[in-house]
Amino acid sequence: MYIQIIRALSTLCLVSILQACGASDSDGDGSISSGITYTFSLRASLANQCSVETPFTQIELLLQDENWQWLESYSADEEGVITFTTTDKYINFTLVGKSQEGDGEESLDIVSYYQANSATPTVYRATYDSLQDNARCECLSHDLLVRHRTITDVTAVDSSQEFDYWESVSTQSTRFGNVTLCREVDQDWPITSFMVQGTNDGNKLIGAADFMNDFSEASDEWSLSAVEVGEEINLDETHQTLTQSQLFVDDEHFTAGIAENASSTLVFNSHLYVNESLYKTIATYPISETSSVFGKSSITSQRQVISSDYSTALANSAPEEKVNIDSVNFSELSDEGNYDYSEIKNYPMAIISFSYEFTATKAKWTMFGPNTGILPISAVLYGYEGIIDNDSYISQTEVILLKSDDSDDYDDYIMHYQDPSIDDFEKGLSSYHLNIVLQ
Repeated sequence: MYIQIIRALSTLCLVSILQACGASDSDGDGSISSGITYTFSLRASLANQCSVETPFTQIELLLQDENWQWLESYSADEEGVITFTTTDKYINFTLVGKSQEGDGEESLDIVSYYQANSATPTVYRATYDSLQDNARCECLSHDLLVRHRTITDVTAVDSSQEFDYWESVSTQSTRFGNVTLCREVDQDWPITSFMVQGTNDGNKLIGAADFMNDFSEASDEWSLSAVEVGEEINLDETHQTLTQSQLFVDDEHFTAGIAENASSTLVFNSHLYVNESLYKTIATYPISETSSVFGKSSITSQRQVISSDYSTALANSAPEEKVNIDSVNFSELSDEGNYDYSEIKNYPMAIISFSYEFTATKAKWTMFGPNTGILPISAVLYGYEGIIDNDSYISQTEVILLKSDDSDDYDDYIMHYQDPSIDDFEKGLSSYHLNIVLQ
């Protein structure tokens, strides 16, 4: 069934382009025209190695009707800005941006917004490594030796900056291999955390951590004495797999996994930045996994909690009830191009992604929309008819259903994803993940 759905959707994308007739004056079922004029604006940016953003112009916006038929196209100006006026409070649009990572080939990042608020400023952050302007970036890479209290068996390490590997040199020292730091010229180095945790001779969970923000060229390697000590916190006898971290000074620190039903964990709650720290955990629960001749599919649930109280964050649990999602025939994705996940009550938003494999390139098409509606891939993508051909196929599909503790109003969801940020919307966020990988 899923193969038939994909073939049907691909056929729709391969038909000859429907003749566009410009912007429509009529109101569709999904748009509201009140006579008021709204100014839509989008700003596209590309961050360099030291996190400085510059305008990104390799992007186009396609304004569409409620059935994803093309109305008008807009290109970004030299500042990476797209703007237009409309009398529709809610609009459908698709962004087509060029993307490239590392030494990889250029691909397409396609993002569709279903019934977005036309008065909400929208942001797009591109990934295109070879276009980064790093002229004012200073980057250094060295090994770093962390000296710490005696840890007999090191089980986990973490840094808020990238590193390639780690090794236990002795019970009192751990090496972080090829730590990479970048800063804007003449600016401060980022406040960087390093953490080592494990067990002592008595098999008690212990750890050490500290910060560096004074980096300079080293002849051999950097060194740090970690004096911050983690407090062991007892956990409930039965709990799910968790990932924990702390958020402060615009970064994520002390990330560590907590095994299912582990009796305790470490929390660093006495460091210099503790008063501004938010404690974050993500609980994960596997619901089902299915294999067939077509491929593999899985359903997992997650719950994210962000709190100023670590006890609240650690008391986190993802939904365990089996949901009514067809992981065999994928009947929620119809061969007419519709989708319907409304059986999952109180989850207003669906994020649906299709990964395409082409002869010469790749593309990922992601839609932010309500839990039931029309897939944007059901219509021809105007101006990009050639991106899908007979040699291309959808290799992976991911469906994420979202519920925020902060709101059950879809308007709040779509506005949040028009301009993502860590706010109350994400402090309590439950989700179901359906992942489908074709053989």
